[in-house]
Amino acid sequence: MTNWNNITFKRLKQEIISPTRYFSKKALYIIHNLIDILSIKIGKRKMEYLIYDVRNNPITFDIVFIIYYGYLFFLKQDKKIFKLIIFEPKNYQYNRPMLSSYSKYISSSDLKKRINAMILPIAESFNCINSIEIISSYKDFKKLKIKNRYIFPQFFNPRIYSPIVQNHKKIYCNLLKNKKKELYPYLIPAFTKEEIIAKISNEKKLIKYATITLRDYGFNPTRNTSSKEIKIALSYAKSKGLSLILIPDEIKNLDNYDIPKDIIIYARARESLKERIGLYSYSEMNIFPPCGAANISLFTRSSRTIILKFGDPNSIDSSTKYYKETYNINYGQQPYQGLKGYLDWYTKNYENPDYQIQIPRKFFDS
Repeated sequence: MTNWNNITFKRLKQEIISPTRYFSKKALYIIHNLIDILSIKIGKRKMEYLIYDVRNNPITFDIVFIIYYGYLFFLKQDKKIFKLIIFEPKNYQYNRPMLSSYSKYISSSDLKKRINAMILPIAESFNCINSIEIISSYKDFKKLKIKNRYIFPQFFNPRIYSPIVQNHKKIYCNLLKNKKKELYPYLIPAFTKEEIIAKISNEKKLIKYATITLRDYGFNPTRNTSSKEIKIALSYAKSKGLSLILIPDEIKNLDNYDIPKDIIIYARARESLKERIGLYSYSEMNIFPPCGAANISLFTRSSRTIILKFGDPNSIDSSTKYYKETYNINYGQQPYQGLKGYLDWYTKNYENPDYQIQIPRKFFDS
């Protein structure tokens, strides 16, 4: 039961602008819908716009699923191309509320840097986005003159209504139904395969490869990579006749891993999202622990993705219970199959030092 006495005026105002509770989401949607029905629409443009408001949307690799959710909205109108508007108020401080354990590892300045280093490179690479514009005021938004039918989230108004774009349960419901990769938007690499290979190594024999992406981020260390995951990835790559390329997280932490000499370390992909998109796109297989970077691999046009130790019971935000409550997916389900993504669900066998990835032979053929 909500204790309304404990909700400050500031929090109440925030709930009205960007609702988080089921009742307020429904009520405010109805109110803004009625306002729209009664409003004058003369002179407004019939152009599709996805709005990414930096004030209340995750500034993480979740941008991939925000774009995908926008794509699903416009697809209902038989539109597969749209514009992206990034709303970043002038002098916005990025001092957003975060989990205390999360705020230890990322600062407000880090979040601001992610707009150029992460959000823009990913958005620019999607085939469903034909232009990107950054606006910083209500005045700029009004100049766009967009009809609410052609905007997502619907009825967006930077002053009074900016609902959070993502709906995890609806996204994953769609993922479980959609088994055809051609029905998804995809990322277009900025580099050719030859250019990526030249950046990785001077060794001309490097034609087919797999990747493993490390995670040694402080928040929730249960999801971090260990030397064991590197060993699993290398064994799998060798069984397929592939070279293995490693993308580090923190360069300074590489000494903490046991990395065999035949693994190629590609540090530049850590900083350049455009290079990383190219690297993942031309790879035969991209292997990850449970982490946001896997989202990029999932939306490459043809590469395959494996996510290890999915549903680890010791993890606060990747356990089977968490995925059920947040995404409404059950143990063993494969929501990414249509994206050629395989979840290697955690079992006690994972603790075996000689653990091997076992993927059903026909899994990627669907």
